[in-house]
Amino acid sequence: MQLGVLKSLAPHVFGDCCFSNTEKIKTTMNTNRISSRLKVALKHSALALVVAAGLTAGSAQALTYSVTDNGSNGYVEWGGEADGYKFTTGAAVLDVSWLGFYDAPNGGSGTIGDGLLASHRVSIWRASDGVLMAQTIVVSTDTLEGNFRGNNVTPVTLAANTSYVIAADYGGEGDRMQQGNDLTGWTLNGITIQEGRYNGAGGGMPTEPYDTMLSANFGYSLAPLGVTLVTPADSQAYPTGSSVTVSANVVEPGAFTDTVTFHTTPTDPAGTTVDTVSTDTSSPFTADLGTLPAGTYQIYATVVNTNVPPDTATSATHTFTVEAAIPTTTVLAAAGAPTTYGDNVTFTATVSPTPTGGTVQFWNGTNYLGTPVAVNTGTGEATYSTTTLGVGTHTITAVYDDYQIYETSTTAASISQEVGQAPLTVRALNTLRAPNTANPDPFPYQITGYRNGENLGSSGVTGTPALSTAAVLSSPVGNYTITCALGSLAASNYSFTLENATLTVAEMADTFSVNFYTSEGPVQIPTGVPAGLGDWFTGGWLNYDVPWSPTSPQAPVALTSNLGSSATFTLIDTRNGGGAPSDTSLGGNYSMMGAMAHGTNLGTEVEPHKFDMNMINIPFGTYDVIFYMGRSEGHGGDGTGSIVFNGAPERAFTVKSGAFDGTFTEMVDATTEGNYIVFTGVTGSSFTAQIYGNGFNHLGPAGFQIREAAVVSGFTAWANANAPGQTVDQDHDNDGVKNGIEYFMGQTGSSFTAMPVLDGTNTITWPMDAAYSGTYEVQTSPNLGTWTNVVPRPTPSGGSLSYLLPTGLGKQFVRLLVTPTP
Repeated sequence: MQLGVLKSLAPHVFGDCCFSNTEKIKTTMNTNRISSRLKVALKHSALALVVAAGLTAGSAQALTYSVTDNGSNGYVEWGGEADGYKFTTGAAVLDVSWLGFYDAPNGGSGTIGDGLLASHRVSIWRASDGVLMAQTIVVSTDTLEGNFRGNNVTPVTLAANTSYVIAADYGGEGDRMQQGNDLTGWTLNGITIQEGRYNGAGGGMPTEPYDTMLSANFGYSLAPLGVTLVTPADSQAYPTGSSVTVSANVVEPGAFTDTVTFHTTPTDPAGTTVDTVSTDTSSPFTADLGTLPAGTYQIYATVVNTNVPPDTATSATHTFTVEAAIPTTTVLAAAGAPTTYGDNVTFTATVSPTPTGGTVQFWNGTNYLGTPVAVNTGTGEATYSTTTLGVGTHTITAVYDDYQIYETSTTAASISQEVGQAPLTVRALNTLRAPNTANPDPFPYQITGYRNGENLGSSGVTGTPALSTAAVLSSPVGNYTITCALGSLAASNYSFTLENATLTVAEMADTFSVNFYTSEGPVQIPTGVPAGLGDWFTGGWLNYDVPWSPTSPQAPVALTSNLGSSATFTLIDTRNGGGAPSDTSLGGNYSMMGAMAHGTNLGTEVEPHKFDMNMINIPFGTYDVIFYMGRSEGHGGDGTGSIVFNGAPERAFTVKSGAFDGTFTEMVDATTEGNYIVFTGVTGSSFTAQIYGNGFNHLGPAGFQIREAAVVSGFTAWANANAPGQTVDQDHDNDGVKNGIEYFMGQTGSSFTAMPVLDGTNTITWPMDAAYSGTYEVQTSPNLGTWTNVVPRPTPSGGSLSYLLPTGLGKQFVRLLVTPTP
């Protein structure tokens, strides 16, 4: 009797296990074989069990099982993934011949089996390597078997004691799946359910354990008893005088003992068949035929098990020969040109005469080079390629291992391969500081060009470069060279190319800067290294580790600006933290845009997890905010999303696709693809922001900055309001009065400006705006060519500036010269 059981899931239930119509079913069971844990599950669920009676091992049993609705489980819509579960076969080998998809109720009033709304691909993969075993497309017109619609597939064998994954695609078309709790440890007809599986996008095998995702189903029969002759292979040759060992593998679908017999018949010259029984009890079954005379032989294997009556099977027949051994020679091709470390080097050995198989082992001095390489049976050649030869002279040899009648041989002469050092680039990184502050110590630098996937820790590079600059504490604003020298750097396999950088001494805006990264793929800005787009470039970045699927607001984080100011950041919610396809160093001085806080709007059936944050205690009266945006290629959708900043109306945007390449583009509207958004002139000591994808789009901020906005005053403020984009010496309204004079006089708009003239007392008076910022001079000239400042300079009074022209000087000209503060 074979008893099939499976734990019922709360709120899901497995059941409806069935045989084909032509088979006899026995529905009684031996409850003594059911664990107490399972008895409880049976008591509280609708678990149906079936038992096959009177069926011998190897006969078709076509068992299927299905998920049933016990009235309390829910259904979930999911999109763009293949979801199912992982299972392990028992001692028996299974032949899968049917695949199906659970026909869940459509809508709130539907019933099980009321039809599928879309087609679904159902697949079985081998869990160890993702090899696809079976696949079909299930449509609504397929036959309903129990609660499943499905169809037959070309039978495929599932090996014993092997893990597989079965899953079905969900495209969000409306068909629903059942989602329950852990399946681990429960069995049905010898099949152990290990865990629900989740996240198999793009048609690949789901690989991440999750809650139970069910809707895929399969039918199977036990594979028949079978035997396969492994050695000798067909046409194999043995050298005379050697012992011939043979082997076979058995497929045993039941719990029986197998006996394997090898039947050997000489055919040239002809002779009597000899039967040799293996003493082994499990695969591989082997036997020693001893030393056989030269000639040609045929051999096959039979197996019989202890079933009642016994089952039998016979293998295919192979032909083999026993003949004289053949000596071989192995020759290495000449060495290639000298290479550098990390370059690909290929060595070729030729075995003569060309053997029918075998391998060549390459050697570097007394050390193996890789693993044995198969000989090309058409050319006798074997090649080995490597990029890992270290710097120096390498002595290469090769050994052909004997194969069948072909004997071992070693190269008579070695070859020498020269390998030189590979160049590494040591680059000082651009950095900056404020005036009258100390230089960074040490200066940051970057080493690139490692070969063979190495890094600083694995490359053998030791020491550090020597970085220096002429800038001192009191150096004025400007750019200063950072000189990069070799210092104590050393490496066996590498040489060094040195590149200088620039230290910028500049007045910097007070800025808070936050970089998001994830523990699964950390991309952090090194402490003290500046970053940021354009004039946002600054130091003082905080690296914030975005949690995976947080269930509550995170603890507030105190931020310190580049100039020592304080503010508080709180991450309230996010879908999760994820990595971008790759990151690129921007400006050669830091890695950024390598991770982001995903904000995802999953629609109405699943509560959205938008990226949600707030800032408080911002010490600036007016400030600008920039969000650096990215998207995950695996789930990026069309890159469209929305941001709600400080409670303002939702603003749409589109994040450009592909790996970040160091190029920033502003998203100025809903359709211009880019990777940052700026909000200017923000006021108030706090703000909020919510960012999310439209649909299942994994996108969100890679970081953000808050910068104190410069107070616009002087001529710039007047020009912004009255003469946008114009200079002091231009005339924005073409009235003959330059912009600088109109600013001095407090003129606004584009109305005509009248210039003052001398009054009856020989006095000239100019209106003077109290908000004017800058200097001025009143000048006189006898000829309009030579001008002299009036000393002492007249001082303003009562909103005007007046000058009394002295008498008795003859002809005189008077003008007002202004130099406004920008």
